[in-house]
Amino acid sequence: MESDASRLAAAAAICNLMAESLTGNRQVIYDAMSSLKRIFAALGMSQEYMLADEIATLVESDESAASEYVRLFEMGVAPTCETSYTCAGNPELKTYEMADIAGFYRAFSLKQAYGTPDDIRAELEFMALLFVKELIAVRDSDSESAEVCRDARRKFYGEHLSRWVENLADRVVENSSKPLYTRLTKLLKMVVLNGELMG
Repeated sequence: MESDASRLAAAAAICNLMAESLTGNRQVIYDAMSSLKRIFAALGMSQEYMLADEIATLVESDESAASEYVRLFEMGVAPTCETSYTCAGNPELKTYEMADIAGFYRAFSLKQAYGTPDDIRAELEFMALLFVKELIAVRDSDSESAEVCRDARRKFYGEHLSRWVENLADRVVENSSKPLYTRLTKLLKMVVLNGELMG
C-alpha cells in the first residue's frame, strides 16, 4: 500500500461498503461491490476483486439472489450479532460483552446506524470511524490522537470483530442454498482477517 494515509482511507471505505452490502437490497449490494472492485483494483487485492465481481454478477443476473436474506439474517439462522457466537455457551457473558462494545462506541461518539451494538454492520461502521479519525490525526500531525485511535482500533478488532466473523461465514455456508450470501460472507471474512489491511 502506498502510504499509511491511503491505507487508512481504503480500510475505512472497505469497512463501510462491507457494512452496506449486508442487506437484502440487490441494488445496494451491486453498488457496494462496484465501489469495492475499484478499491481492490487500486490496492492490488486480486482475490477480493474477483470475489466482488462474482457477487456483482450474481445480483445483476439473478432476481432472486437475495431471497435468503430474511431467513438467514433476520430470522436468526445465521445471526449477524457477535454475542450469538461468542456467548453461546455462557449467556451471562452477553451483558458484559454488549456493555464493552457500547463503551467503545461511546468513547468515540459513534451513534450506530445498525441494530444492536454487536451487529456486524455496527462493528464495521465503528472500525471505519476509527480509521477515519486516525487518518485525520495523521494528516494533522497529531501523533497522540492517532495513537489513541490506533490502540482502540486494534483492541476492538482483537477483542471483538476478528473473533467471530469466521463463525458467521461458516453458519451462512451451512445454511444457505443460494450462492450470494456465502460469497458475500466469504469476502467479509477475507477483508476482516486481512492483517495488512486491518492492522
